[in-house]
Amino acid sequence: MLPAQKSCNAAATRPAAGRLDIDVLIRHGIDLPHVLAAGAVVYGRSFNPLITLKALSYFDDVPALPAEVRERLRAAVEAVDPTRLPVLTPHVPRAEDRRRTP
Repeated sequence: MLPAQKSCNAAATRPAAGRLDIDVLIRHGIDLPHVLAAGAVVYGRSFNPLITLKALSYFDDVPALPAEVRERLRAAVEAVDPTRLPVLTPHVPRAEDRRRTP
């Protein structure tokens, strides 16, 4: 759940904190494709990973963000192919998925 929330809020009300949180996840072994995939599971079709990738590679709004964090995020973003994100299965189906079952 936490990676999903961070993937959606990377540049929201506390942009530096969101980027730092994503950096912590990456440094602890949760790669960016899985963070984005978690966002897709939690937020469904409304989640657009390209928005998160763009936010994670834009730093003009966070001038105090440490250079090493910027570099890790840049490298993580460059390594992502948004058309080949992992597919994660939710433990509990979303309401929109339950409505589509025949």
